[in-house]
Amino acid sequence: MASSIKTEIQNASVARGTDKVTHETFYVVQSDSHPNTWYTVRWNNERLKWEDDCPASCPQCKHVRAVNQVLAVRRATIALSMGPETVAVVAKLQRDEDTRQAARRMTREEYVSEFSIY
Repeated sequence: MASSIKTEIQNASVARGTDKVTHETFYVVQSDSHPNTWYTVRWNNERLKWEDDCPASCPQCKHVRAVNQVLAVRRATIALSMGPETVAVVAKLQRDEDTRQAARRMTREEYVSEFSIY
């Protein structure tokens, strides 16, 4: 049984962008090993997950994890600015979505890792 090795994020620089033609939101993450290299992270609707274009092609890519960390902070900030009841509403919606996601490709742990605001 092969184990997946999670590489540690050393010093992630993440920037958000919008494609001017498709209006798609995407992120770029700076490489730790090559400072002048940036990898693009985009949402894949068919696979329901973030994917990047780095050559490692590992399932737990640190560039994708860096984007998820930025999104978690972003979601928490938005929820707090909307009021304390929003946090409970978001948590309930995520629990409901966990139930729906279980029938799809992702496990609950994958879903929480991908979308959790906490």
